[in-house]
Parts: sequence; structure tokens; C-alpha cells
Amino acid sequence: MAENLYKNLGLREIFGVEKLQEIQDAFVATTGFAAVFADNNGNRITRASGECRLCTRLIKGTEKGLSKCIESDRLFNFKPHGTNVQIRKCLGSGLIDAVVWIKLFNRPIGKWCIGQIMDAADDIEKMLDYADEIGVDREEYRKALDEVTKLSMPQIENICRYLDVSAQMLSDMAEANIRNRLELRRREKAERELEESHEYYKLLYTSMMNGYAVHEMIYDDEGKPINYRFIDINPAFEKLTGQRREDVIGKTILEISPNIEELWLERYGKVQKTGEPVNFTSYSADLERFYEVYAFRPQEGSFATIFNDVTEKMEAQEKVHQKQRLDSIGTLAGGVAHEINNPINGIINYGQLILDSGECNDENRDYVNEIIRESERISSIVRSLLQFSRYDSQNHSLARVEDIVNNAVTLTRTILRTDQTRINVTMQKNMHPIKCRSNQIQQVLINLLINARDSLNIKYPGYDENKVISLDCREIEEDGFSWLRITIEDKGTGIPKNIQSKVFEPFFTTKSKHDGTGLGLSISHGIITDHKGRLTLKSVEGMYTRFFVDLPIDNGWEL
Repeated sequence: MAENLYKNLGLREIFGVEKLQEIQDAFVATTGFAAVFADNNGNRITRASGECRLCTRLIKGTEKGLSKCIESDRLFNFKPHGTNVQIRKCLGSGLIDAVVWIKLFNRPIGKWCIGQIMDAADDIEKMLDYADEIGVDREEYRKALDEVTKLSMPQIENICRYLDVSAQMLSDMAEANIRNRLELRRREKAERELEESHEYYKLLYTSMMNGYAVHEMIYDDEGKPINYRFIDINPAFEKLTGQRREDVIGKTILEISPNIEELWLERYGKVQKTGEPVNFTSYSADLERFYEVYAFRPQEGSFATIFNDVTEKMEAQEKVHQKQRLDSIGTLAGGVAHEINNPINGIINYGQLILDSGECNDENRDYVNEIIRESERISSIVRSLLQFSRYDSQNHSLARVEDIVNNAVTLTRTILRTDQTRINVTMQKNMHPIKCRSNQIQQVLINLLINARDSLNIKYPGYDENKVISLDCREIEEDGFSWLRITIEDKGTGIPKNIQSKVFEPFFTTKSKHDGTGLGLSISHGIITDHKGRLTLKSVEGMYTRFFVDLPIDNGWEL
């Protein structure tokens, strides 16, 4: 394990003193903080940068002041616990100090210490009292204090958050470079480029796995964020978004993604305005991907984003939620099916008693036979519901698909004729029989035929020559397997693209509450999946809808 092989390495061995010094000096030049890298025991690795005259000459120039500084520094020599960033005031001068730990495989390997910054809200006169305490001229102490950089606590905290992100990046880089030789060679190449260019951000940009971008927000006359411009991006940005650097830098987001959701602009505008970082996950319609984003303000006038593509993670979560929804509807379906079974059996039995009584004339006998036939069909659907809910397991057998199709068409032909809808059926000859639960497959076909009929009725309320349902059945070869494909097509209203992915969800329906429950397609999808098949669709709104029922010729079931 890489964790064990490199357990004795520290900051000095992994990055080298020179590189750490460059990173440290760049940070000092940007923020005005004093800074130094140290090992786990508090021993300095780099040469301290940006130290103020107040601390180095006046305070540490006295025995009492030096003693107080040593005591204050000792309190920072601890192992991280809880938050990775610690901020506090010096016990003597009252200036702000902070430390962030850098880790390798969750093991501290050193720390980045910063400080000697004054909280702009502090009382200077009270701070001058320390000069009297350690025996330094009060006026000389005041002059030295005026030279110290002054920031508000929110600004200091934001820089410390940025420091924490930078430290985490250094930790990630160290782990990645150690895990394999390729990553080590990449790190060495990045270090050579860093020596040539002296650009601190290049190390972070080129090595991190997350996308990173710096932006400039654009506001309207009323101060509302309406756009932002790309100032810089890293290679991971290009990989995660598919957008090339030369097509992005200097462009605005509305030039690149005209349909960007306003929510993104509002969030980023708030970050740049308030300086408060945000972390969120959102969907980009233009890129058709989910991204987890951390946005912060590294300095006034700009904001930066660190992001990662979490589309696969979100899709996996959605599959879990879909299964939970199907489990729930399965429980409900089982309960409803049991409640329906008893009265349906009663209707069938009473109908048979009427036939057996011999008191029916021919016309009434036909009505009773139709009642029994339709009740038996309902009973078959109930059995399918029970199977869907896992409460019942209908036997499967070898069946001719021609018979299944003909039975489904026969049961729906009357209602289709009433609506002036024609159905054209084409079937390949001599198709192989399939192993299936024939009543369930018949139920799926009936449901698809009724849906096609409803769509045609909406588009063509009366007679129309295009009011036709096409049903085609044939064998196909795909992915090295033999399939039986049943295609049902109508030229009705079609299904909008934005809801096509939802049509197989339980209770999802585009019909009114009086016309549909939203269960038909979800149950049908469950039946076909249980048969190791596929139920898919292709539709263009306003033109057509085409459902494909694909069943394997041999699904592996034993008869």
C-alpha cells in the first residue's frame, strides 16, 4: 500500500524546500500575510516570508516579548482534530495567526503557518498597552503597528478557507504523485514548468483532478448579476466540460451557454458580492451533466469555482430511488389485486350460474358470455398485478407470439372500431415460440394499444385517414442475440422529449385523473424486464410514438 511505503515522508521530501518556498512567497505577495511551512513538530522547513517589523524587531527584541511569542507558537504545535484550519490571536501582540495541516493519506505531513495580520476591528490603543508591558517605546510601537496589514475577520476567514482548499490540493497532488510512477513524472514536469514560469497557480491548475476556473461577474445597472466572463481555466475543466480553452477564455457564459439557468448566476453573484463560499450540486442543461460545485471569492472583483462531474453518481442514486418507487407500487398493487380478486371471481361464478340455469335466451346468453370473458380478462390482469408485486408467480410456458398478438388485437378491436381507429398488423411467418407468461405479454400489448388509441383520439377526435395503429412483429438479431420485436406505432400527439424518461415511473401520467392512473406503463415495464426483455420508445411530439417490446427468443427459463 502506498500509505505504508511512504509513511515516513514529510513535506520536505515530497515537495522540496524550493518549491514550498515559491508557493509560500506567492501566497505572501498576494495576501500580505506572513507565512512559513513547518513539519509536524513545528520545525521550520522554509524561510519565513512577509514577517513584520513589529514582531521580528520590537517584540522579539525583548526578553519578555520573545518568551510570549514562543509560548504562543507552542500552542499551534498540535495534531489536527475536527476542522483542518485553526485561527487565533497571538497571546502577546494580539495579531491574527492561523495554521492549516497538509496530509498524505489522512496522515499529517506538515503544516502551513500564516499570520501577523491585524483585525481591522481591534482597538489600537489597547494593543499599544502591550508595548508598555514588554518595555518598548509606545510611539515606535505605534509606527510599527501601522505597517501591519489590516483586514476584516470575514476577509481573513475567506483567505484561510482558500488556504485550506490549496492545502487539500497539495495533499491530493502528493497522493496522486506517489500512487504511480506516471503521476510522479507528471509532478516533476509540472515542477520544471513552475521553475521556468514562477507561476504558483500553474501547479494547482495542471495537477488537480477537479475542474477549476476563475471568473469575473458582470452586473446590470441595478447591480443584478446578468453574466460572467472566463478569466482562466485548468485542463480538468476542458476534460469535464468538453470545452476547449481557446473557445472559453475571454468569453462570457452567455456566449458559451446561452440557456444557462438563472440560478447559477444568482449563486455566483452572491459569492462575489458577499465573499461567502457556497457548495452545491446542480444540472447543466447545455452540457447535460450534473456538477458538484464549490464557489468562492479569492479576491475582490472575481470568483472561482472548483467542480467535479457527478452525473454517474446522480444517475445511480436515481436508479435506487426508481427501485424504491417500484417496490412501493408493488406493495400497493398486491394489496389492490387481492381486494379485486374476490368480487371478480363472484361475477364469473354468478355469470356461469345464469348460463347453467338454462333460462337465458340467445341474446342474453351472448351478454353473459361477454361478461364472463371480460371478467376473466380482469382476473388475468389481477394475476399480473400479483406477479408484479411478487405476491404471486404465474407459470410460464412455451407460447406462439402469433396467438398472443391475435388475442390482444381481438380484445381491443371492438373499442378501436367504436373510436373509428384502424389497426394494421404485420407478422413474420414461422417465428420461434418464446418462453413467457402469455397473459402478461398480452396485457402489455393491450395497454400499449389503448395508449395509442387515446393519443389518436386527442389528435383526431373524429374520423381521419391517419387514425391508424400499426403493429409489427418479427425476429431480429442484435448484440449477438436473437430477439422477438413487437413494434406498436401511432401518429398521434407524441410524447414531449423532456418527459420521455419518466413515462415508466409509477403514477406518472399525462392523462387527467379520470382517464389514467399512471400505472400501466410502469407495470408493463416491470413485466418485460422480468422476462429479461426491454421496453423502449421513440417519439417526436406532434408526429408519432413508437414502442418497442423486445423479448429474447430464449430467456433461459426452464419449462
